[in-house]
Amino acid sequence: MCGICGYAGICQDEKKIEEMAGYLDHRGPDDEGYYQDKLISFAHKRLSIIDLAGGHQPMFSRDKRYVIIYNGEIYNYRELRQRLEKKGHVFVTQSDTEVLLVWVIENGVEGLTELNGMFAFALWDSREKTLLLARDRLGIKPLYYYTKDGVLIFASEIKAILPAVSQREANMRAVYEFLTFQNILGEQTFFKNIWKLLPGTWLSWNPHGIKTGIYWDVSFTRDNARSFEECLEEYGETLRQSVKRHMIADVPVGAYLSGGFDSSAVATLASRYLDRPLHTFTGAFNDSSYYDERVGSRAVAKSISAVPHEVEIKAEDYLANIGKVIYHLDEPTLGTGAFPQYMVSKLVSQSVKVVLTGHGGDELFAGYQVNKVALIKETFKKNPLKLLRVLSGIRKDEWTRVLYFLFFPLLYSEIGHGLFIMTPRRKRTSFFSPDFLARNKDFEPFDVLASYVDGKGYLPGEELLVLYLKTYLPTLFIQEDKVGMAHSIEARTPLCDNEMVELALRIPLHIKLRNNTLKALTKQSMKTELPEVLFKLPKRGFPTPFTRWYRKEPLHTFMKDLLFDKKTIQRTIVRTDFVKNLFMKNQQSGMDTLYDYARANQLYSISIVELWFRTFIDSRIPQPVL
Repeated sequence: MCGICGYAGICQDEKKIEEMAGYLDHRGPDDEGYYQDKLISFAHKRLSIIDLAGGHQPMFSRDKRYVIIYNGEIYNYRELRQRLEKKGHVFVTQSDTEVLLVWVIENGVEGLTELNGMFAFALWDSREKTLLLARDRLGIKPLYYYTKDGVLIFASEIKAILPAVSQREANMRAVYEFLTFQNILGEQTFFKNIWKLLPGTWLSWNPHGIKTGIYWDVSFTRDNARSFEECLEEYGETLRQSVKRHMIADVPVGAYLSGGFDSSAVATLASRYLDRPLHTFTGAFNDSSYYDERVGSRAVAKSISAVPHEVEIKAEDYLANIGKVIYHLDEPTLGTGAFPQYMVSKLVSQSVKVVLTGHGGDELFAGYQVNKVALIKETFKKNPLKLLRVLSGIRKDEWTRVLYFLFFPLLYSEIGHGLFIMTPRRKRTSFFSPDFLARNKDFEPFDVLASYVDGKGYLPGEELLVLYLKTYLPTLFIQEDKVGMAHSIEARTPLCDNEMVELALRIPLHIKLRNNTLKALTKQSMKTELPEVLFKLPKRGFPTPFTRWYRKEPLHTFMKDLLFDKKTIQRTIVRTDFVKNLFMKNQQSGMDTLYDYARANQLYSISIVELWFRTFIDSRIPQPVL
């Protein structure tokens, strides 16, 4: 794992690229390297994982024509190397970087589809004066760029682009999109004229202009003839091989362990491929038993003889670290999970450099109640007589979420897509200030959402999976990457391996939800290998007790001062009367329901937008404000 940055089309002094690279020190504390000619400047910060001695970057081709800087891991690099060696290529290192360099030189952008891993790289062809940027299929590794007047500036993190940009300006359309979805669904960022290179795409620059292309996209194979048992066998073998691939490293590897099925499955399988006990890492809140998943994580750690590490996360930790979290994220991201993940990543850094995660299992293999809503819709359309059987399989604790996605679309049609909508159209005028809406009257956030699925002919379950792969997971990955790299650790996602994703795209929803069981394949595959207590615990998803925290000190005063500060009000983004009502209702409520959590979620989102402004726009130099 590393940090990369550079610029093309202008020759600046060495101090500028060094200043940019300085913002990536946390991504690569082990080594650094630079390259510069009349048209290009590269910088690389290295976190050494594979071939510790031979993987220095920038790396050159044997004839010095090409030079690459790269962030990520190619898990099938050994297989690709063998294929290249059969063609006569000779390698001088044991690194995946050299394999990636030769592979792309040999195969061009057409060869990107065969890379199984997470990556963002920049490849310079000094003869043709062409720069190629590319990002992995799902966007596990981040890459941003700025372009103006023939100049291209790029980096692993936005903050590293800023020293080369003459003016920092907020992109209010991205703010609008975030406060609608609690996410940014497309290529925009919170910074005007700075864009995300989207997952599965490439960008080519030369002095005459820029070209972009897509090398991978979601494609379904509707294979309804296969039985559950056949799918189960393939799922189990594919998962085992994926975890094994993700263990490749020349440094110690650990695993996050939340107590859920996905992280537990990954940790259990990973423990088989080590000749020592696996180190596991768990975060917990002691505010109530609902927020503490250690019953499950401790049972798994004991069953695999792991070395468990735990951190209890408190409101005081939020106050001490939320400014750092916003700084490292570059911009607000979805959900409330970034802060607790930051704390657990800090714990990881004390023991290992590489950590496996369970991310992607819920999205790919139907782990959410909204998947049952999709199955209801598919069943009703295909065979209404079977609908009663589907409805009877919904558990008591699932009905609230199921009914939300079934009936709320009657009031707010956009909820019918199955994604979380924080501010539906009909609530905009009560949420946003009139001034903010007037400034953004030519932008419709829901057009971004619709562009992914409308008119594509997807089944309800397919549409949901497309949105997860295109919008939700890429943001989750960026969040995971940045809070991990803040502590110089590499997170890996075995459940999002190419073969796992392709399998998920082949298996129909009714198989994934066999007997109305969420993640039926995961649970059945690991039934004899995971502790029985896991099968009795409710699904939680690492919730953060903001509802409780915001009602008492030290966060009550902190949030009050932040939300109603003169500077916050003068931005005229959200209506002050709306925020006051939201804050008051949270304070007066003695409950901790889903409705209370949604309210606290809004307060959190509004507050981190304000913290972002203070960190990146108000400050002369981007820096944590707390």
